[in-house]
Amino acid sequence: MHRQQAIVEHESGWNYAESTEGSFSVLMPIPFNDFTVTDVDPKNGTIQTFGIGSKTMEGFKFSVTEIPTKETSDPSDFEKIAESFGESNSTVVSQETSEFKGMRCITVELSKGNSGAYIRYVLGPKSIFTIIIEYPDSGGMDLKPYRDIFFNSLEVKKPNQSFHTTPASLRDTSVV
Repeated sequence: MHRQQAIVEHESGWNYAESTEGSFSVLMPIPFNDFTVTDVDPKNGTIQTFGIGSKTMEGFKFSVTEIPTKETSDPSDFEKIAESFGESNSTVVSQETSEFKGMRCITVELSKGNSGAYIRYVLGPKSIFTIIIEYPDSGGMDLKPYRDIFFNSLEVKKPNQSFHTTPASLRDTSVV
């Protein structure tokens, strides 16, 4: 865990969340956690994933996960991600394949009883990024404005690029 319940003010009123070890940033509507998970897989060796996530007291979850891809990965495998939706107990409400900031992406809305999720998969230069909003019964609340801001705020660093932040517009008040 790099940061817990971090608050990094952004002019939008949301929090600017830049992954400490990953290659992305995103805007979060509430304080967030910034973490790296390392797993040792006998087949694939050591795998690191990078995440930003948060959950409201009402059960709304916002998360972004970066999963590095192997250089030998077949980019056409990316399209197969959508096939897994039919295997869950969820209903696909909508699914769209498009381009996001020059990268291929798949955006899906799932429903499962009184809960649901908006998910966007983005095929970056060296990683797949999964952006998710999970929600309990929203009580009729329109979550699309949150989805649009959250999904569209994803910025992916190109290899050997760094983010440029303006200290005057960002203040990190993280609690570690």
